[in-house]
Amino acid sequence: MPTSVPITFQRKQASIRSKLADAFEVAVNEYTKLGADAEAKQMVDALKAHHQFDELAAIRKALIGAWHLKLGSYTSNLIFHADGTVAHTTEKKTFKWVIDLDAGHVKCNFGDGRGDTIKLPLNEKGTTGINVNGHEFVVTKQK
Repeated sequence: MPTSVPITFQRKQASIRSKLADAFEVAVNEYTKLGADAEAKQMVDALKAHHQFDELAAIRKALIGAWHLKLGSYTSNLIFHADGTVAHTTEKKTFKWVIDLDAGHVKCNFGDGRGDTIKLPLNEKGTTGINVNGHEFVVTKQK
């Protein structure tokens, strides 16, 4: 959520999302008691999607901005933008990025199916990644 959104609205949205999660959990319990397994599974899937939405939003918020990349003596900066692009300052190129929760990484796609990956969870003080050649690098968030 943009920082320009008033804090009262942010709190209301958080409260609503919490109540929605609680409602999903109640529905799962009630469907389970009734033996309605298909409906209970639908609610479990909806609850999982609800939590994934929150997790993706938190990762996205942490990712946006400048990160310093170091691989041996090679250094560069990666600038992650909210529009899903990442600018590689040394290579003078822009790529697409995507968060893959199942794989546990952020992938910077080079457009040909290849790409570097940054492991999740992100740590601003140092997160490892793997480049297309299989070499490990470290990225740190710039202030």
